[in-house]
Amino acid sequence: MVHPYYVEVRGSSAVHQPEFLCIQPGDVVWVEPPAAAAYLASVLHVEGGARSAHPSYAQVVREDDLAVLTIQPDWVSQRCAG
Repeated sequence: MVHPYYVEVRGSSAVHQPEFLCIQPGDVVWVEPPAAAAYLASVLHVEGGARSAHPSYAQVVREDDLAVLTIQPDWVSQRCAG
């Protein structure tokens, strides 16, 4: 069974990582929190976990009102060209 965050490419055995594993400061991302409207944000800081290099949380600046927010990286659905 493939992990729900991973997408398998047809005709290939390659499995792609989810977008949130690749975010880094300076990226522009599309954030989809579970209980609020989605928004565009710039990544300020990404903190990795103690047991893994995968992000534990990220701080972003929401583009609409310049609010600095702490988010769960798995809320990132897409990295945008920025």
